[in-house]
Amino acid sequence: MKIVLMPELEQLIEHKIHSGRYVSAREEVSESLKLLRTHEDSQDLRIRQLNQAIDMDLEGLKQGKKS
Repeated sequence: MKIVLMPELEQLIEHKIHSGRYVSAREEVSESLKLLRTHEDSQDLRIRQLNQAIDMDLEGLKQGKKS
């Protein structure tokens, strides 16, 4: 797969490589995508937790209205 990056992203990757943090662009992009996946998984979990809390509160309100 070939990807065209914006110049500022190319510069960021080159800077990371020249700093010695990464050996190649492929390694840097792979690590970045892994971090993005972890971040998105965390967000998805938090959204599920918030939805559960909302559902529980709504159920409590419904039960309170029935009483």
